[in-house]
Amino acid sequence: MLNVDDIVTDLDLLAINKQVADEFGGSSLQEKRTIAVVDWLAPQVESMGYRLHEHRVRKAPDLAWQHTGAVYTDLTSALSDKTEDDVDANSIFATPSTDSLYIMYQEIPTALFVHMREDVNATTSVNSFTFWSGAQWAAMTSVVDGTAVANSMALSGGGRVEFQRPPNWQRRTVNDSARGYFLRWQVSVRPDADTLLTQVLPVQRSRLTSGTAHHALHLLFSEAALGGRGAYEEAAEREKMAAETAIGMALTQIRDEFDVDDSGAVSQTEINSVNAATDYSQWPRG
Repeated sequence: MLNVDDIVTDLDLLAINKQVADEFGGSSLQEKRTIAVVDWLAPQVESMGYRLHEHRVRKAPDLAWQHTGAVYTDLTSALSDKTEDDVDANSIFATPSTDSLYIMYQEIPTALFVHMREDVNATTSVNSFTFWSGAQWAAMTSVVDGTAVANSMALSGGGRVEFQRPPNWQRRTVNDSARGYFLRWQVSVRPDADTLLTQVLPVQRSRLTSGTAHHALHLLFSEAALGGRGAYEEAAEREKMAAETAIGMALTQIRDEFDVDDSGAVSQTEINSVNAATDYSQWPRG
């Protein structure tokens, strides 16, 4: 299923131009983002032989450790595959003061996607997310918890957990694992019994994001220029050129962003199968 927010968000537009939210409003940004993805990006992606509905910025974690009662349990497969409701958050976070879920990926993620179905939490609780700074576990900043669906209760629904990527996030090991970027997830209060998780997936910024964001701004400014709103014509042309340049580069580098086995996430197997001689997963993004 195509999710516009997986490709471009309002924050991506604001990163280019901080004033557009005040000048145009959030509903206008969302409308232009959707048009940019559906009417502009999709045909170009499909002309390269890809299907945009198979595009994923959600990646299978390289490792997922449950740490409950001083015992580590490997949940990598359970939190990567599409088997529904097979991980009980109530069991993971049995003692909130000490229990954790560690999610590791070899690249720094931009968010975390939590897939849940009907069995959700109804107890007041707050998620906390920390990263390894090189000296200690430090709190993530600017966290927007998309799992706090009902009355700000953590894990009351599935969703994206957004955060500001810290510049000092360091690789480390956990329980003698391979080194990687670990996100440590804890809760303030134990979730209800049968609070069930289907997937927990690191999110990567797509290489398609930059060009699509510039095109959405082009649409905004073009419409404003037609309506006689200030000197937007030059800005529209500038964003159009930026979009075409960025998307031209991105379309040659996106083969590792597609979920061809319909698992709901891009696995390392899919990345490796792109081209055994080239590690596309390490190419710069967007």
